[in-house]
Amino acid sequence: MATATEVAERLRGDIAQRAFQLARWIVDRQAIAFSHGAGTSLPLFQFDFAHGCVRTGVAPVILELSGLMTDYELACWFVQPNGWLNGAAPALTLLSDVPALVDAARADRFVAKG
Repeated sequence: MATATEVAERLRGDIAQRAFQLARWIVDRQAIAFSHGAGTSLPLFQFDFAHGCVRTGVAPVILELSGLMTDYELACWFVQPNGWLNGAAPALTLLSDVPALVDAARADRFVAKG
């Protein structure tokens, strides 16, 4: 977890550009952010700092689960073991198998909706 300022500092480009890009990702539902204490917290697993972007599988998962979960619950979903992923945490699968990750999110959405 990190604050929005800490994440913006780790992204590429000048600081104003990085802060704007981060805000855009949050508003466009491409990244998870939630209020925590006096600021905004963001899970670090969702960023590829080497390339200065949000990891590929984050936005499709947000799309699948956003009507069912808050951003905080989405962050928790990513770090807890998931049965659809053979017990692996989705955040780890984000690095290796995005299609399986999205399928797991879709399956959890269908189960939650009944």
